[in-house]
Amino acid sequence: RMSRKDGHVCIMAQGAMDGGAIMSRKDGISQGAMDGGAIKQRAKKFSGGLSKKHSKITSDDIPFSTFLASNEEQQIRAVDYFVRLNILNGKNNIAIISEDRKLSRRLRALLERANIQLQDKAGWSLATTQAATIIERWLECIEEDFSAYPFLDCLKSPFINIQPIINDNTADDESTEDNFKKNIYRFEHDLIFHAQTAMRVSSNIKQYKIKLKQRLHRLSHWPANTYDDLINTLNIIQKTAAPLTALYTAEKSIPLSDFLDALLHSLQQLGVIQAYQNDNAGLVLLKTFESLKQSINYSNPKLSWFDCRIWLGMALESQNFTPLSFDSRVQLMTLEQASHLNFDCVIIAATEAQHFPGSAKNQPFFNQAVRASLGLKTWEEQRLQRHECFNRALLSAPEILLTACNFDHGEEKAVSPWLELLINFYQLSYNKKPDNLQLEQLVLSNSECFVCDEAKVPDESSQPAPTMPAVLIPKKVSASAYQRIINCPYQYFSADGLQLTALEELTEELKKSDYGERIHLILQCFHQGHKYYGKAFEQVLTETNAKQAEHYLSELSIKIFLSDLEDNILHRSWLYRWQKHIPSYINWQIKHQQDWSIFLSEKSLEAPLNENTKIVGRLDRIDKNNKDNSHAIIDYKTGITARQEEINTGENVQLSLYALLDDSASEVSYLSVDSSYQKVEAKSSLSGENLEINREHNKQRLIELFMQMKNSAPMPAWGDATVCRYCHFSGLCRKAEWEA
Repeated sequence: RMSRKDGHVCIMAQGAMDGGAIMSRKDGISQGAMDGGAIKQRAKKFSGGLSKKHSKITSDDIPFSTFLASNEEQQIRAVDYFVRLNILNGKNNIAIISEDRKLSRRLRALLERANIQLQDKAGWSLATTQAATIIERWLECIEEDFSAYPFLDCLKSPFINIQPIINDNTADDESTEDNFKKNIYRFEHDLIFHAQTAMRVSSNIKQYKIKLKQRLHRLSHWPANTYDDLINTLNIIQKTAAPLTALYTAEKSIPLSDFLDALLHSLQQLGVIQAYQNDNAGLVLLKTFESLKQSINYSNPKLSWFDCRIWLGMALESQNFTPLSFDSRVQLMTLEQASHLNFDCVIIAATEAQHFPGSAKNQPFFNQAVRASLGLKTWEEQRLQRHECFNRALLSAPEILLTACNFDHGEEKAVSPWLELLINFYQLSYNKKPDNLQLEQLVLSNSECFVCDEAKVPDESSQPAPTMPAVLIPKKVSASAYQRIINCPYQYFSADGLQLTALEELTEELKKSDYGERIHLILQCFHQGHKYYGKAFEQVLTETNAKQAEHYLSELSIKIFLSDLEDNILHRSWLYRWQKHIPSYINWQIKHQQDWSIFLSEKSLEAPLNENTKIVGRLDRIDKNNKDNSHAIIDYKTGITARQEEINTGENVQLSLYALLDDSASEVSYLSVDSSYQKVEAKSSLSGENLEINREHNKQRLIELFMQMKNSAPMPAWGDATVCRYCHFSGLCRKAEWEA
């Protein structure tokens, strides 16, 4: 199978690995008694003998190379490029030997992105499949009182199907499923993530129901049957979970059969078992459950809930799932699976100590010394067997690439001792390292290779500048959307055109943005009242009743922060921070009301920009002038406010867009209600002639921007460091690639 010079990798591999044992290392060279002498002697003998027999053979003819990466992504890219280069060179039988499942999954994604199918013979743990994940998330719901994250994962899982039960089979399957998905979306966004202060809830089905009922009068955009469907969904989930919940809360030992029966019954009620019938991993899970039932017939001990969970987890972890095989030029396998096979080329990836040779697996019975005394197979024998398989892999193809990551968080780390032996042997033989220079050039050049049918390396990544398809151009533009256009057109393209959003975070601790929301609500309630929190302060503010107003505003603040204080006592610091600003706010309001009176708060407005686009916004507060009835738009700020220069030059556009929403506005301003020196004051603003000029300029700019989008003008990523620091789309724009 191999040509004359191809066979020399076999000779070199045998020369380097003879003696096979993992030796102690000093100064980078293996020491100790080895068959054939020390590695330096064997290397000299190898190079001398080779030069005599084959004077034309050089180090470049040895089809063996290495790639040592400084991070995991570099290593994966190197393997990806090496595979595609060999396919372009006509290789049709390529093996990737890897014991690192994380690397294998990422590599599979890269290869499939280039239309190269990967035949995975290694498979992965059944516990990591999507089919098994729903079991883990369901049990987390039981243990965490239906905390939002696992609960939403369950409701959105393709393996759960309770729609027919909710709708009593009165609608066709497609419309029922569509309605169910829409209801879950509304439940997630309107109740869990985006609800106002007192209405937000993150666990407990009873609390979900209460908050749904409280929110019912505010949910005007929900279809009429949404509330009933969601309540029915929660009732079904609660009823289905009841047997498992009873076992979990009993705080006593549970027979394994009771735990498994309750779990399987709940999965049956949720439609998971039926869904498993049409899923390859699900079928393996069903067989695993049957095997567990059989084992319980012989032994049915009583265990704690968490021991039952460990028992189930070990059962799923021990099972391997291998996807359906298909013909492919590239195969992914373990070291043992590659034994006694031949290939056109072989990549041994993640050649690091934890994988090659690896370590002894944890055994439920007997340590290694006891196993040796009983004549059972020990780790030493397994290691020798793996060493033999590794040697065979080096002899199984005319071209070999070994890769490893020799850095961990910037710190150098050791690679596999077997790889180190090969590198040292090669270096001693040829006075150079076996680095694959072509791969280094490809990886370090930051070239992005997708689907490619040519051997020529593509150009380096460039600054993205897509055009917005007409169907994706938004019909509405808000202040934040307008700001995204100005900050970075590509950011607007991603967020508003493609409608991509970052993963939302549900946290138990208040953030600065949450603090700002509460201050907005407090001031709205203070001036105009609230159905839930009570009436507004009814008296006209004066120096005489200032203390009374301060006390009223403080009590109102405590009431609004109450639910936060119940969740986390540390939230008291946020309340205290605001209370220190209350006297200053009352004093500001007394002076401000000499010319202005409060007209509206938390008001949503819209205005036409052109025939296809509307300007929309929700204004914190609109005041009316006591003399000419003109309006003043006030935007509360608890963070850093934009500088006046940024507003005048059009870099900050929030106030400018608010002015476009209300033609009667003669003044727009930011009111800082949170500062390190407890002062409430108007910061940047626009008024009079400056406001009119700014309003007209921004209107014309918006019209022109949307006209350019309509005419397919590019929307480039500008790469401004200040904007990029807070951008959620760095993974799309890949600034690090095109700015390198």
